[in-house]
Amino acid sequence: MSKENDDWKFSLDEEKVEEVKKEAKGDSALKRARKRSSEKLELEKSDNTKFREGRRKSSKKVEEDRAIKYRPSSIENRTQALLIDLILPAVGAYFIPQQVPEIHSLVAPYLGIESVDSSFIYQEASVIVKAALFILIYLITTIPFLTRGKTLGLKIKTLTLNHIQGGTLTITQAFLRQTIGLIINVGSVVGVFLPFFNKHKRTLHDLMFKSICEIDD
Repeated sequence: MSKENDDWKFSLDEEKVEEVKKEAKGDSALKRARKRSSEKLELEKSDNTKFREGRRKSSKKVEEDRAIKYRPSSIENRTQALLIDLILPAVGAYFIPQQVPEIHSLVAPYLGIESVDSSFIYQEASVIVKAALFILIYLITTIPFLTRGKTLGLKIKTLTLNHIQGGTLTITQAFLRQTIGLIINVGSVVGVFLPFFNKHKRTLHDLMFKSICEIDD
């Protein structure tokens, strides 16, 4: 910058000017790149949302199509099938402790019982042993067979337990249904009476794990 004849004259360094222009262009390019990246992310998010929505609608459509073909079993037949499935666990829980009395001694330490006579150990441990055996035998005699759609009781009553979208339950679904699902079902008043209030006679744990008990052809 210089003063000539009372007029101020400005001289600009051309290199500086070019540098400033390049920086401006760089900032502009960066902004455009960020904008394109943001638009791409929004597009991908929209596509993912549409994909999930489409999959959900497709799954719902399959369930609706299957529902037309449902042949749900009666509450009476389901109850009878359940009672049949409970026979073997009940028999095992009753007779095994009698045949293997030492099993009570295995449980006793967990009850804080150490040096007492065997009759006392038996009385204290008997209930826990029988309950544990009952649950264990029940799970062993139902879960593997539910992956094929039939426990002994269901087979005798000509019923089958399927997934609402078709096919049978996976081993994980069967395990969760027969453990967590059954506990919630039995422990809630809603679970006990729910089959009386829906046309497909589905219990609470049926709804939780998308299963339905049907008449087998």
